[in-house]
Parts: sequence; structure tokens; C-alpha cells
Amino acid sequence: MKFREIFDEKKDIFLFVLSDKICRIIIRSITEKSKSAIEISDEEGISLASVYRRLDILSNNKIIMPSAIISKDGKKIFFYKVNIHYIQTWFDINGVKVKISNSRC
Repeated sequence: MKFREIFDEKKDIFLFVLSDKICRIIIRSITEKSKSAIEISDEEGISLASVYRRLDILSNNKIIMPSAIISKDGKKIFFYKVNIHYIQTWFDINGVKVKISNSRC
């Protein structure tokens, strides 16, 4: 498995994601299957506004990947899938280190 180290402000984003319960729930929810924000909200009992806020953070930082379909009534529906499968964090004499991997094995 290939890991890459994350630096500076991106490191803070990954640490936030790990510490935020709603982010963790969303990631767990879409690990095996892509889902829409409404599906995540309904299945996990999280307000839709909170789901959309976290999806924005997660997708802007490429932790999840959105894909869109056009429904029969012409509406664009986004589905989200996990893009990062492993996050390692540890402390050393230089502070907190974060590494990520996009591969599953």
C-alpha cells in the first residue's frame, strides 16, 4: 500500500475530519456504496444541512468524490463515494504527521 504524507493546512483538514463525528459517520456510510446526501441524512439521522456542510468539506479536500446523474425529471443528483481509504497519524519530535492512501489494500 502506498501512502503519501500530508503537510500544512491539509493536515489540519484531515485531523478535523478524524475528530468530527459527523464526518466519520458520513465516511463510514459511503465506504461500500455511493449515496446521495438525502440517503445519508435519512439513514444516519443527521440533518440534511449538516450532511451538506460536511460533504462540502470532504469533497473539496478530495476525501470523497462526487458523481452526478440526471433524474427522470431533469434534476441533477450527486452521489458520494470515499476516495481515501487509510489515514495514519502519529507524533514525532517535529509534531503531528499525517499520511493517506487511496488504495484499499
